Amino acid sequence: MELLVELHMGLVKKAAGRFAGKGFEWEDLLQVASLGLVKAVEAFDLSYEVMFSTYAVPVIFGELKRYIREQGQVRISRDMKAAVLNMRRVREEWEKKKGSPPRLSQLAEGMGISVEALTEILEAEGAWSRAESLDDPAFSAGLGPGGGGSGVLEGQEEETEGILLRLMIKDLPPREKQIILLRYFRDMTQAETARILGISQVHVSRLERAILKKLGASFGRDTQPAYPGSP
Repeated sequence: MELLVELHMGLVKKAAGRFAGKGFEWEDLLQVASLGLVKAVEAFDLSYEVMFSTYAVPVIFGELKRYIREQGQVRISRDMKAAVLNMRRVREEWEKKKGSPPRLSQLAEGMGISVEALTEILEAEGAWSRAESLDDPAFSAGLGPGGGGSGVLEGQEEETEGILLRLMIKDLPPREKQIILLRYFRDMTQAETARILGISQVHVSRLERAILKKLGASFGRDTQPAYPGSP
């Protein structure tokens, strides 16, 4: 048991890191996430026929969500919320006028900010949405106090893939982060992503494969999960 916990401490740190800098003490987050990992180790059964990490992620997040509910929801500053709302307004106005989504550079220009600052706002938009959905039954299904039972597995694998992406996105270079944000947080096709970034669809496809391979390697996976189609 101790060995399994030690081998997956990287997963604990990445899970806790999703809430770092949002008003919570790092040591507290790490302790809570570690408790989730221990519960996952104690409850895991080989008969579940899934990778341990696939099972452990929602259990760890269950503990973190419980802690966050006790401490108060994820905190996003008033200024950042205003920036997200302004971005949505500028984006919607552009789409109505042009009939297609703006490139990141165009959206940033319309807001009078840099592309780097826009990337931070896009990430905050995702964090805000996740904070509002902490009580979403689809996200929490099967996460009982003990974190055990087959209910944890039902409908969790696709959600787990999304969680794994969120865990890694902070470590990506700006261009790679933009691709992941557009493809998997805004559900855009490769063609739409290429149009926004001002590059070819072939280039997006090539970069995306490399990014997913890197993300998979970071979690010690031999195969890549199923992601949205490329058209």
